[in-house]
Amino acid sequence: MFRKIVAIAAVLTLLVCSSDTVSLAKGKPQPPQPATLEQTLELRQIDSANVPFQHNRPYSSFEKQNNRTYLDLAGTWKYLKIVQSDTEINTTLSRRDGSAISQLESSGYHTLNFNDNGWANQDLPICENQIGSLKEEKVYWFRRHFTVPIALQDKYVELKLLGANYVTDVWVNGKYIRWHEGGYTSFAFDVSKCLNYGADNVIAVRVHNIPWDNRNTTKDIVPYKTLDFRNYGGIFRNIYLEAKEPLHLVRTDIKPSLKFSGGQPLENDGHVDVNVVLYNAGATTQTADVDLSVYGTIVDESNILDPKPEAILNVLNPITISGISSNSVDVGVTDSVYQDFEPDNGTPGDYFEDIWQSSPAFETTIVHSGTTSLKIATGDGGGTVGILAASPSGYLDLSTATSLSVWVYDTQGSNTIQLRLRDADGDGGNGEDGNYLWSDATSVQNQWTKITFDLNRYPDAANLDLDRISKIELYEWYEGVYYFDDVEYTINETKVLTFSLDLYGISLWTPVNPALFVLKADLNSGGELFYTQFGIRQVEVDNDNCRFLLNKVPTFLAGVARHESMPNVFRKFTESEMAALKTDFQNVKDANMNFIRTAHYANHPNAYILADRMGIMIWEELVATWFDAEAFDLQRLTREVAKQMWLEMIYRDYNRPSIIIWATNNEGTVGAETQKQAFNEDLHNVADSIDGTRLVAQAIVGSNDTDSSLASDDILGINEYWGVFYGTAGDYYGQTKASIKRTNNAYQNKPILVSEMGTWSNEDLSRMAEQVNCWNDTYQAFDEKPYIAGVTWWCINDWWQAPGTAQTMGAITWDRATKKDVYYSIQADYANTWTQPVVKLLSISDDATLSGDVTITAYAEDFRGTSVGIDTVQYKIDSDEYNNMTSQGDNQYSAIWDSTTASNGAHTLTVKSTDYDSHERIHLVDVMVNNGSGGGVMHIQSIDMSIVVRGPNVNAKADVLVVDSNNQAVEGALVYGQWSGLTSDSDQVLTDLTGHAIANSDKLRNPVGTFTFTVTDITKDGWTYDPESNVETSDSISYP
Repeated sequence: MFRKIVAIAAVLTLLVCSSDTVSLAKGKPQPPQPATLEQTLELRQIDSANVPFQHNRPYSSFEKQNNRTYLDLAGTWKYLKIVQSDTEINTTLSRRDGSAISQLESSGYHTLNFNDNGWANQDLPICENQIGSLKEEKVYWFRRHFTVPIALQDKYVELKLLGANYVTDVWVNGKYIRWHEGGYTSFAFDVSKCLNYGADNVIAVRVHNIPWDNRNTTKDIVPYKTLDFRNYGGIFRNIYLEAKEPLHLVRTDIKPSLKFSGGQPLENDGHVDVNVVLYNAGATTQTADVDLSVYGTIVDESNILDPKPEAILNVLNPITISGISSNSVDVGVTDSVYQDFEPDNGTPGDYFEDIWQSSPAFETTIVHSGTTSLKIATGDGGGTVGILAASPSGYLDLSTATSLSVWVYDTQGSNTIQLRLRDADGDGGNGEDGNYLWSDATSVQNQWTKITFDLNRYPDAANLDLDRISKIELYEWYEGVYYFDDVEYTINETKVLTFSLDLYGISLWTPVNPALFVLKADLNSGGELFYTQFGIRQVEVDNDNCRFLLNKVPTFLAGVARHESMPNVFRKFTESEMAALKTDFQNVKDANMNFIRTAHYANHPNAYILADRMGIMIWEELVATWFDAEAFDLQRLTREVAKQMWLEMIYRDYNRPSIIIWATNNEGTVGAETQKQAFNEDLHNVADSIDGTRLVAQAIVGSNDTDSSLASDDILGINEYWGVFYGTAGDYYGQTKASIKRTNNAYQNKPILVSEMGTWSNEDLSRMAEQVNCWNDTYQAFDEKPYIAGVTWWCINDWWQAPGTAQTMGAITWDRATKKDVYYSIQADYANTWTQPVVKLLSISDDATLSGDVTITAYAEDFRGTSVGIDTVQYKIDSDEYNNMTSQGDNQYSAIWDSTTASNGAHTLTVKSTDYDSHERIHLVDVMVNNGSGGGVMHIQSIDMSIVVRGPNVNAKADVLVVDSNNQAVEGALVYGQWSGLTSDSDQVLTDLTGHAIANSDKLRNPVGTFTFTVTDITKDGWTYDPESNVETSDSISYP
């Protein structure tokens, strides 16, 4: 048997050429090669709606349904760990063409009859690379046998994996299925045609947990740096088969919104816009009649841990709806003949490209249909067939097709032949250019046989330019005469039905009353039922008043973060871990917290289902952490795997009312603001176009508190670690207060959400008191400002870092046995944040200069509580007693303060609102009093330099003393300075009560050289700076 390549010419030409391929030498080290592995999810416009497609199939919902059949693949598998090499990593991240797949299959581990008796037994799911061992970021192979009931042979069957890290490749019964990149989002593969129904099946899964930092030069995986949490690997979430009807409901995407009357939101009515996505994987067109209904729910201890929507559905509580709740559409399966080789469509030469010896002709005796077929006689040593040409220069568009087939007749008898499909990039004539897709090897025994390319099943189809298909090649064949006829393609349609419904007699979802509903979609009167859990709530930012609104009510996000890691199981998570997760969430609720940032990655989907039910608002994040400028641009412009993960995260958790924020990245490198903003805006636009019911944010490094990339965010996520990781150690309040003022000055109409804060306790809890100090002082700075929309302590529990070391910043120990002192401090400060009133100074802003009689005006309002309403609004100067303010109507209050009763200089002005439940809220600003006397001339008395060392990080500190002409300390003077030498940053710092201002340089890793600080100016209202009187203006210090 000869293995040659023959192609079908003009638009589909059959060629003959050699089929040698280049393979990577086993064991031969290679430098990291840029990743070329393709992203696997895309958006398509179907019936004017956005629909996600994964490997050319509509992306499934992962909510389990009672009326579908599930085959759980958890349990005992055969298991092998492989020590990886750079060659292995390069192969894993290579485009899934024939060469890469051959490399992946070179061990034979995927094959049906591979003897895996020597492999270990292992129960799945499993979390690999646990602590207590060396790093085991390896290649993991898993194999198992299973039986699929014969009753499922006419069903559409998907293999679903809810989480496997990092690159996953799957084979079923020896056939390569597909791949997925990313460890935290869920994915599904169509395996319907690969299974042996009623018989034994073998599944092989290869999971490659690529080591962080291995890609520091290429920066092309997500994430690519060693982070401050463990890089767990393996198949650590559910893996199962889901069987459903060929015509089925893929997903129901719900957009909730409020209804209004007289401009006010209605608490007992709501609205939903619903996209119902249907897919027909069958053989014939079918009509889909869809009827929607909505039910109330009952959530209690008997069902709260069951993630299925039907588990909480209350059939006795149908919700009244209005709008068109029934609709129908034909979901087609279209078979089209592209080429039948009739003489009026072209000459034999139009369908044929000759590389070696062969002779094309029309045949009228042996035909499949019509009057002619295309006859190709292959000579000794090569030559064969070219077909599929609508015109000699045309191409075939298969972008919406699911399969392509051609009828072949082989006069040699009992030969096995194989065809290969090529795109327009393969027009070079040598048969080896471009991208290609194989058919199955088929036995053709002197009869017409249909050979089909499944454009969904094989991953190579993703590599083809499907709208520019040019050739069918005869790839494996014997010399002789072949006949070709009837090139056909099939489109299995996806359709979308849209519904717009009003709901009556409901409650809005809030953390205090997490009202949930279940949407039931009935396809063809019970032919298939699909349920989804949802709630009605509206989240937005009030830019005019710089605050976060839930259901139009100002709401404080009393928050904490949580890593998806638990004792004994680490990141392994299935329904068995739901009870432990509920305990974690209950600890959150018990601390008066209403908001969780679910760390830096998408958690198990059940976590968000449980958050819906327990009433916890959620920040869900793309795992784009610590990216630099090159990485942001690489993902946005080239790889786009981050966008794939973004889409998977949003569409998987689309109907979760608990999720209020989609987050694009965490702590992008300082200096990468331009690239980061472009990356964020791209993802923001995607989220708005497909969802639009949530805020989009990021978490920036707090020391870069005026980060220009914040301009495109809805709410300002800032990780605040002043006094911990930067600034003067232990100075939490003053530095944090100055930082958030700088941010607010830069973005005055956007509220700040403190996305991280905290410090560690040590494993022996020796720093528990310092955790409390950090919380108390830092939270005080936040509590004084109404533009702080929320605070997030990092984290609720201790967790494990990438090297396997304990990170003890949690409010609870890793084993959940001890609530640290800071837990109770947070609990106390968060106690009334849900019901506290609001207050905001209107007439005076931070750092204002006041003189004479000052009119103080404030806005105050109360929205929640037992007795709703404002009792008093008061003001005070510094630590004086509070004075009452007078109501002016429209929730405004005022008072007159004689500023001459205070000394010239720096003061604080505080306004406080108290509601009828005795809950309080304050707004504090720093002001300067200048009544024309008491000012003077100031100069620099001294500059003292010192070095601050924390591990490899080093910075210089300049202590500037400002005094008046009598050498008395000057408080509230703003010192401007410039660093030079090792750094070039600038500083603006205020003098304290003792006249001292502390400036800190940027941190450097292991520097060698000199830090120099030079004062460039000093300002204070009513005062004059006399640089000629300076004792010194500049000072330096060297390191080491």
